[in-house]
Amino acid sequence: MTEGTLHLVVSANTKYTGREAVLTVRQKGGGYSSKVVIRQHQKDRLVVSTKKYSLTHEAHSLVLKVTSNVEWELVVPNDAKDWISGDSTSVSIAANKALTDRQAWVYLVQTDGALKDSVSITQARDVYFDVQEPTMISASKQYVEVAVEANVGYYVKPSVTWISYDSARSQYPAKLVFYVSANTSDLARIGTVVLREKNGNGRCEFTICQSPTSYLNPSVDTLFVGDKGGEAVLGVSTNIPYEVVVPEECHWLSITSTPQSEVLSDVSIGLKVDQNYSYVDRSVTLELRKLEGTLSKRVVVRQAQLPLDPASEYIAVFGDIQYYTNAGSINLFKHSLQWITKQVDDGSKFNCVLHTGDVTDNCNLSLQWKYFGEAIDGLYQKVPFISAIGDHDYKWPDSVHIPDREDTYFSWFLSLPTTRVVAYFEPDRMENVVVANFIHGKPYYILCLEFGPRKEVVEWASGFVSSHPDIKFILLNHEYMENGGGLRVKNLKCTIRIQKSSYTTPTQLWERLVKPNDNIAWVICGHVGSLYSYMVEKNDQGREVPQIQHNIQATAYMNDNWLMLWEFPKDSDKASVKIVNTASGELYDGKEELFSFKYRY
Repeated sequence: MTEGTLHLVVSANTKYTGREAVLTVRQKGGGYSSKVVIRQHQKDRLVVSTKKYSLTHEAHSLVLKVTSNVEWELVVPNDAKDWISGDSTSVSIAANKALTDRQAWVYLVQTDGALKDSVSITQARDVYFDVQEPTMISASKQYVEVAVEANVGYYVKPSVTWISYDSARSQYPAKLVFYVSANTSDLARIGTVVLREKNGNGRCEFTICQSPTSYLNPSVDTLFVGDKGGEAVLGVSTNIPYEVVVPEECHWLSITSTPQSEVLSDVSIGLKVDQNYSYVDRSVTLELRKLEGTLSKRVVVRQAQLPLDPASEYIAVFGDIQYYTNAGSINLFKHSLQWITKQVDDGSKFNCVLHTGDVTDNCNLSLQWKYFGEAIDGLYQKVPFISAIGDHDYKWPDSVHIPDREDTYFSWFLSLPTTRVVAYFEPDRMENVVVANFIHGKPYYILCLEFGPRKEVVEWASGFVSSHPDIKFILLNHEYMENGGGLRVKNLKCTIRIQKSSYTTPTQLWERLVKPNDNIAWVICGHVGSLYSYMVEKNDQGREVPQIQHNIQATAYMNDNWLMLWEFPKDSDKASVKIVNTASGELYDGKEELFSFKYRY
């Protein structure tokens, strides 16, 4: 046996991965052999591709691109940890709010080794201005000092001739002094001063406000007063003799005191406001006027309407609106709809809005339907609008007769959320429907029937009503009552106009539908020219059935904003009826209640 030593030469590994080789020692001329594995480490590497970042003053997030075959960690110097943070290859840079640029190095250091690399991060400062803007100055000529803090050099440029920069008196850049000339006018004035960075685009501006020689400034443009009125005050800053002028036509507001001041000071003008007994807000414009001169200011005093009872529930009723849907009068209709919407927004509970028929004066004029549809579109989201179809809502080929009941735009322009319609006589047609409605939680459904309802329609309605004895119904129909009361029996338009189908007269409608069914609570109709009529008749059970007619197309009322209002007090079994002018807020005939009827029975 002999022992020997093999001497091997291994060249340097210039690659960044490890390598290995197998050395075989073999017997000469025989079969014996032995193997030795030789492994060599890789060349270590730790390199970051981008070594310098120049950043703006905003916050940033950086992702470092690192080439490495060793374990390493990111090291942030202690003096930079307040604005640089990170882990591995992600680095977060906070916004630079300092007055100077800043720079730091972060390091990538090999764990348990000597390799490292570094990244330079430089962040610019933000252009910074902080100006102590002066308050309102007096009308006299004067010097005004303005304190400024800035981190850049800047130019000073007033934008008006009555302000000039006095560089001799200033202590640039911390304190600027401006000369302001006297304001000889009766109006306040505002001047702008611009500070612009000398070597960049940074800028800021501030204003100098100067009082007029004569000062008369109300504290508000609009003074709001509650419906109950009473004493109110209007604050005014003034230094001149003045007066307050109330328009002659305003009888509900008076001035109780007008305190004066010869030096600029705050005073309070006393007002007395009467209670508002109307159902619309009202307003008046007061003029505050310098006694000798042209200076004047205006203040609107707006008083809230007499509110509806928040404990009651309401149903609004439009009489025939056929003249309202013309181009020249559609704003009358819109105004009343807006009045209803305002009451809802103010917290009043409106269950629905009813219309007694005749949406249009001439159904052939589709433009009237368009005006109508656009007007009620905003109301649908808050209050259901439920209409009967009138004789003027059908097309008349010969200007007199109705040969086809389906020849109308009625169902096209009048629609309700399907959840409110509980029954249709004909699918998806709105002429004969039952609409869910509730008064203080109890069902009072709206039974809406066509003009001169067909006999089969009346049979359908009677069957539906009698099969729902626990539900009360409000019958909404167009032609039913006569002017001043009583069922309409003469000059019936249903007998004149309707062709090629059956029809039911008002007397037949009473006998076949209303009289035998005690759960038809009351009836509402339109058609005739009276503003309103009211009557009661006993049904088969001996109960007096209220029957109401309302129409606003008569010449005396067609150019105004009359709206019938049914009020259902929470703790009463009677409904109170009034007619409100939604433009003036006045009550028809000056009565809070024209009549009442029993609705709980």
